[in-house]
Amino acid sequence: MFWPVFLIFICGFARLFASCGCTVMGFNIEDGGGLVSLSQVIHVIRSVNPDIVCIQEAEGRVPYIAQALGWPYYNSRMRVISHYPIIDPPEGKGVYVFVEMEPGKVVAVSNVHLPSDPYGPYLFHEGKSNAYVKGVEHKVRLAALKRQLQILPDLAADGVPTFLVGDFNAPSYLDSKRGFKWPVSHELAKIGFRDSYREVHRSVKKEPGFTWWAARPKVAGWNPDPKDPHDRIDFIYVNGPAKTVGSTTIGAKDFSPWPSDHRVVVSHFLVEPSNEPVFVAVSKRLLDIGERLIVRYNAPQKEDLTLAIFSKDKRFFPQKIKKSYYGTLEFKTKTLKPGSYEVRLSTRSGKVLSQIPFTLKRSDEKPLLILPKKVFAYKEPITVSWKHAPGHHLDWISITNDDSSLMAAYTQSEISGSYTFDSTTQFGWPLPAGDYQINYFLDDSKRAVTSLSFTVK
Repeated sequence: MFWPVFLIFICGFARLFASCGCTVMGFNIEDGGGLVSLSQVIHVIRSVNPDIVCIQEAEGRVPYIAQALGWPYYNSRMRVISHYPIIDPPEGKGVYVFVEMEPGKVVAVSNVHLPSDPYGPYLFHEGKSNAYVKGVEHKVRLAALKRQLQILPDLAADGVPTFLVGDFNAPSYLDSKRGFKWPVSHELAKIGFRDSYREVHRSVKKEPGFTWWAARPKVAGWNPDPKDPHDRIDFIYVNGPAKTVGSTTIGAKDFSPWPSDHRVVVSHFLVEPSNEPVFVAVSKRLLDIGERLIVRYNAPQKEDLTLAIFSKDKRFFPQKIKKSYYGTLEFKTKTLKPGSYEVRLSTRSGKVLSQIPFTLKRSDEKPLLILPKKVFAYKEPITVSWKHAPGHHLDWISITNDDSSLMAAYTQSEISGSYTFDSTTQFGWPLPAGDYQINYFLDDSKRAVTSLSFTVK
């Protein structure tokens, strides 16, 4: 228990005496945390008491976990819970959020869960070549990280301490015994991201830091076999002005019963938070009519500003900002109609400094899938649309046949959007003649909330 206790002490000390201290936890809670005990998941987080926790396989339980912890700040879209305010800026695009470590000072946090299949270490066990596994890693996991690779380096280059946390479902090239350069970790290193655990624990042999699998109690369904290989696939990467001063993994030796098939990674940093950019942000991107819309803003102190809701060119509830250029406003939405809106922060002359979209729906409207037709020709592209989705970062759609997933895609945090399955799809194309279902899954879960049937002839 030494390391967890040490980190608890460091985290608390930093919050009291050093505003630049930041402790980050990554926790894959496995199927929403309820296979063993969701209360034990909460107990682990509370006991370690990090500043920021990133959840994988949340399955919509982030609000419940945050409320049970008594922590005031969470973001369901990115599955981040924190002791400090969380801002989902327009430029975040479902890739990152800001955490406000002190007024006007932020770090950036990105939380990912990369696809698990096909699993590279298993492919090596089956005798596949380095070239074959490299091809799979590029096609599956590196492709899933494309937006993070494009967006996050610029944040770090601008002086924002940037954390990339998650279950990457691939080992690190730093740990490789066969000299194989696992593409995800190698690509992240090339663009400046540092593996916080391996920064502290240099010896792979003495301190392997395995995170999967973890020794939890047996549950219905899949259970790790003692003969299954152990791997380090959960990481806290860091870039920008941040120094790693401690890192550990936590599991069954520290808490019993252990509630997940993954161990937890916890890293402590000394950071230089960046000045907040000009922004306007909303608490949620999808709201029921009548729900309060909470808007946060940060603006330059140069002239009078206006913050208002817009639908096309129609303006609602304009608020003058004269004295406070940083703060929170609330809007009542009961008089608005369902549809797409924007919150805009504008100067007196009408120049828009920042804007962010949100959607209003009736309370009885659920996520909806739409297909242009029910019968498709062989090799004909299949475009599926959706609306009224909450826009979680890990909402996803999948085509299935007899409960077997044939191909899948993330919705890229879009509340209303579309995706086309065609020859560019990674696996499973073309679909043979037959009957299929397309399903919509919320927040990394494996239980569909809505489905449509279609046929390929």
